[in-house]
Amino acid sequence: MVALSSLMAVLLQSLCCRLGIATGLDLAQACRRLLPRGWVIPLWLPAEVAIVACGLTLPVGVLVTAFDTVVLLGLQRFGAGARVRRWVSGPSASPLSIR
Repeated sequence: MVALSSLMAVLLQSLCCRLGIATGLDLAQACRRLLPRGWVIPLWLPAEVAIVACGLTLPVGVLVTAFDTVVLLGLQRFGAGARVRRWVSGPSASPLSIR
């Protein structure tokens, strides 16, 4: 899924570059000038949501990792660390062993 989204991003970037070279406009300017007003806002809203979603991935990933680390260290302190590590590392390592 990540590879597909990366390929789509590369395609979109190359198309935007072609648009800029051919018309001198960026994608937002071209949409504003060439599309009716009824289309501009419905196109703008998902673009804003995508920008926010891309911006949230790093802080959310940091928070999830910090929480997992604190939980695993806390469980290890109380003697349940070995069981939890086996339970956590088993499913995460199994995709690596499948060929």
